Amino acid sequence: MIGSTSLSAAKGKYHLNGQPVRNWALGDVIGFLPQQWDLFDMSLADNLRLADPQASDGMLWEMLDSLALGTWARDLPHGLDTPMGEYGAAVSGGQARRIALARVMLARRPILILDEPLAGLDEATRSTVVQCLVTYQSEGLLIIASHVPVKAADARGGQEGGRRESVEKVQQLILDKDGMALSLVP
Repeated sequence: MIGSTSLSAAKGKYHLNGQPVRNWALGDVIGFLPQQWDLFDMSLADNLRLADPQASDGMLWEMLDSLALGTWARDLPHGLDTPMGEYGAAVSGGQARRIALARVMLARRPILILDEPLAGLDEATRSTVVQCLVTYQSEGLLIIASHVPVKAADARGGQEGGRRESVEKVQQLILDKDGMALSLVP
């Protein structure tokens, strides 16, 4: 689990800023959106504030607007106070995924690892979400695992137009990033 201090390599070693990863409190550094996420039987606002209990309504609306959820949320019977239902039963899969993504983004971590954040979204919404992510994470590291080509991929690496950057190039780009460096030792 991301954020655990008990992570260990199956083979070899990995370091963050020259220190073994097991020595880091990764939960303070990494925001992670897994393929299977949870929405809880509480209001939309309460689901979002799990990441930042101090987030104002304005911050929540800004995040929802940036992920193409603002209009939908404003149309809910009670806006931010509308219950999401058990396991997010009151929302579509694409809406639930973006709510979970908003929660990860509200936590403001320098590294975001997102597993299939674009699944179930139409092309226009995918484009909006990718642009939001690239803008939001411009000062950090954004890693997107996706079966859908990420057309607006950040120049720091990953996929662009279906082409994969080499692992060496991505690793070099990560090593050059100010603040934190990732090294993989075989």
